[in-house]
Amino acid sequence: MARKTAEKKETDYKEYKIDGVVFSYSGRLYPKNATQTAKCDIIPFSLCLNGSITIKGCKLFRTDKNSWISGPSYKGKDGNYKDYLYIDEELNVEMEKLISGLESILDA
Repeated sequence: MARKTAEKKETDYKEYKIDGVVFSYSGRLYPKNATQTAKCDIIPFSLCLNGSITIKGCKLFRTDKNSWISGPSYKGKDGNYKDYLYIDEELNVEMEKLISGLESILDA
C-alpha cells in the first residue's frame, strides 16, 4: 500500500525552475489538486527562492483575462484573511515572469 502512495505522489506534481532577474524560482506545481470556481481556476504550488527559502501554500489564480499569485494566508480574529507574504512593488515584474512560466507549464 505504501508503494502505491509513493507512486501517486511522484505523478501528482510538475517541477519547475524559472530564472528571474532577482531570484531563481523553483518548486512544485500541483495541477491535479486544482479547484475551480465560477470565475477562475486555482492551482496550488510551492515556491522556492534561490534554492534556499521554500514557501508552501501559494496559489496561481487563472481567469480568461488575467492571472495572479496568492501567497499563504491565515484567518484573523475578525474573520478576514490576512497574507503571510507581501511582495514589494519592485518585484512585480519578477512575478509576471513567474506567472508566465507557470502558465506555460500548465498549458504544455
